Amino acid sequence: MNGYTAEDVIVIGKVLAVLEELHALPQDLHPEIRDCGPHRLYEWSVLSRDDTALQELEVRAYLSIINTVGRIKPQLYSIEDYDAELPNFTRYYITIYI
Repeated sequence: MNGYTAEDVIVIGKVLAVLEELHALPQDLHPEIRDCGPHRLYEWSVLSRDDTALQELEVRAYLSIINTVGRIKPQLYSIEDYDAELPNFTRYYITIYI
């Protein structure tokens, strides 16, 4: 994970742990990272079958559990869903901020 700060590595690790628990690992484990004012945004693209839809409430619940440990607490900014290039699949764009 060259080029990432220690804070980035913690956020990425926590979010990947949450997504793994929800069976929604992104195709690329490396998020797109942007600084936006005082916040840092991390965005992943996840391809998921329609019968295992990614639910915002579940992501928030798992993040709140994993955030009980440590001082860096990533928060969910948004989950956007779009039709995927494959039938019966949905592409989600998950944005996290700190």
